[in-house]
Amino acid sequence: MKAIEMITSGFTQKPREVVKTGDDSAASSLLTYVRRMTGWHQVAVCTLAALVVRVTLRLICGGS
Repeated sequence: MKAIEMITSGFTQKPREVVKTGDDSAASSLLTYVRRMTGWHQVAVCTLAALVVRVTLRLICGGS
């Protein structure tokens, strides 16, 4: 068994495919890089995580 098959054998989903844009230039910012690599998927997940943290802290600390 190849090493990559051993690593990915426990996953139930295939990794996301990176769509080629034809743009070979370097990303101008971290947000541009994330958008190119994930198609906004990771941005949405991070935004959701930040909102959960904010709500949780508000509930725990009693802030307004």
